[in-house]
Amino acid sequence: MPYVVKFKYLLFYLLLPPLVFFTIFYGKMEFDYLLFTTFLAFGLPTVFFVEYRERLLRKAEGELPDFLKQLASLNEAGLNVVEALKNLSETEAGILGKEIKTIKRRVEWGELVTSAFIKLERRIKSSVFQKAISMLVKAIEASPTIREALIVASNFSELEIEMRKRLRAMMSSYVIIIYLAFGVFLYTTYVLIKNMISVFASIEAPQFAGNVNLAELESVFLETSILVSVFSGLAAGIMGEGRIEAGLKHVFIWWR
Repeated sequence: MPYVVKFKYLLFYLLLPPLVFFTIFYGKMEFDYLLFTTFLAFGLPTVFFVEYRERLLRKAEGELPDFLKQLASLNEAGLNVVEALKNLSETEAGILGKEIKTIKRRVEWGELVTSAFIKLERRIKSSVFQKAISMLVKAIEASPTIREALIVASNFSELEIEMRKRLRAMMSSYVIIIYLAFGVFLYTTYVLIKNMISVFASIEAPQFAGNVNLAELESVFLETSILVSVFSGLAAGIMGEGRIEAGLKHVFIWWR
């Protein structure tokens, strides 16, 4: 599943095709367009992977509180953790349902249930899972009756998810400010190119060594706009979601 793969481990495979493309077409295309195309070849698959992985993680996190509550109910009814997992594996669907089936198979093959949960924590790279599963493992090791610990872990997961949603909503205002600032920059650039620079380029005066090279100035503004969009997009990703790779989607939104 994509959510078990760390971005840094996939980085080599994402960089390889753009580097091959850059090597093949170096000297055959204008350098600016070659660099732009190479970044597109790297960025588009990266955006798809990062966003798809994040969507799966959020969906799994959303399913965690209900899973813990159901596990607590079954434990209160008299079933131990292994029997409860067997029951839940037959009814649970979605991303977490697949992981529950994996835990059940590991337990049936003789692995300790605590070890199976620890492997789940390592597979799903999420702070919500790490904290909740750590709490659950300690409770299982301490007592076979773990209803209270499960309820606490479930409540913690719900509060953590809710806090993240509120934080994203609060930080979205800063992302909007970054969008507005970039829009103002683009509008200013457009006005300069279409009005002021065009006027100066048409003026012929003896004090000028020659006419202003409008095409060169447009190229400079284009390159500057691309750089501003990249850094603004990465800043929006950090401020909005706390991850620099999340800013890639903002970069490509501005490039459209």
